[in-house]
Amino acid sequence: AYRSTVDPRLNYEQSLELAMLIVRKRGDQGRLD
Repeated sequence: AYRSTVDPRLNYEQSLELAMLIVRKRGDQGRLD
């Protein structure tokens, strides 16, 4: 099965992971600062 790079589910999961990473990084920075 060929999986397109524009797979909606994959894109959605990647977006969620990226958002969580950004939130965590900002949270850590806010705590340390």
